[in-house]
Amino acid sequence: MAASVTKKSVILPVIMYHTVLQSGSGAYNITPHQLEEDLIELKKQNFTAVFVDDVVNFVKKGGPLPEKPVILSFDDGYYNNYYYAFPLIKKYQSKMVISHIASLSEKAAQQKYGVNHVEYSYLIPSQLKEMYDSGFVEIANHSYNMHSVYPRKGVKKLKSESLDSYKTALTEDINRAQNVIKNACGRAPTVFCYPFGAVSDVTPEIIKSLGFEATLGCEEKLNTVTAGDENCLYSLRRFRRRPGMDMVDFLKFMGV
Repeated sequence: MAASVTKKSVILPVIMYHTVLQSGSGAYNITPHQLEEDLIELKKQNFTAVFVDDVVNFVKKGGPLPEKPVILSFDDGYYNNYYYAFPLIKKYQSKMVISHIASLSEKAAQQKYGVNHVEYSYLIPSQLKEMYDSGFVEIANHSYNMHSVYPRKGVKKLKSESLDSYKTALTEDINRAQNVIKNACGRAPTVFCYPFGAVSDVTPEIIKSLGFEATLGCEEKLNTVTAGDENCLYSLRRFRRRPGMDMVDFLKFMGV
């Protein structure tokens, strides 16, 4: 078991994955072999994957963290995460965070987009529940239906939109996603992941008011999480996993 830290501040790298496919093509895809090599190398270099909830517990309650924590986040909720990544996460006793677009889960369950196709299907509620119940997977809210660039980019406020209208639209979308995930897993997420990392000045306070204890962004920098400083939990920065690098080089790229 990894040693726990007792110091007040900890460096926290967060790695952002998307699809895991045998094809290996595309800027947002890695192969199952590459992911397995990542997990092996991270363990070799004494990194321990944690949930965002573990970090929240460290910051808010002084709970334990391993000496070298890392968060492995997977955006959007693709079925290939269940088919390829989930077995590897279990095999290496690791942890992963799935940022889930709830509307696509509903559509997949209704077979509008097909079910269980590794290239284009999304997780259905029963798969989401299986992953969550395993203890190896944390679920984050990635919006219900705001993962688009038009008419708004992600959850950003439209210029033509009043503040009240924006609050209503954002709240309704996020709460709808919360209900979908809670119905599937039995618990609503406490982590929100900004689609595309897009955010307006007024967005963070609305997200906090909805009860989220942490948020994930897309800025590529390391995080320093500090016990007692709850502000460090919001807009946690993440590095997009480059498929052309091995994990040794990628760790150097991140600066850890």
